[in-house]
Amino acid sequence: LGTLDIGDAEIAAKAASVLAGVAGMSTEELCTEIVKATGDKIRDSIVEHVVQKEMGFKMTGFLGGIKRTGLLDVSFKLNMPIIGMGAAARYLLTYVADTLETKAVFPEYYEVGNAIGAVFASNQQE
Repeated sequence: LGTLDIGDAEIAAKAASVLAGVAGMSTEELCTEIVKATGDKIRDSIVEHVVQKEMGFKMTGFLGGIKRTGLLDVSFKLNMPIIGMGAAARYLLTYVADTLETKAVFPEYYEVGNAIGAVFASNQQE
């Protein structure tokens, strides 16, 4: 979609074009659907985690299942902001925050937050 400036954009665009052709979609449609599906998985993981921590039970499988029925409309509102970390965070978490009726916050240097955490974690294991 041209919104994320990491990796080799030319190769990514060629690969997306091939996959879109196989799927019978335009490249933009395919990429938009991938970003949405990724955001939905992140949202579902957040909801699952909060329900387990706050209420003590798991909803594994429930969230995916409700998307397959027209008889039930379930939505969740998160009463705290989402903190974004990692290079792709701004491109994924704004959508996630919108679906959870909250806001996404991006601290200074959020783009490298995961890399710093990975280095710190690897040093702790030695």
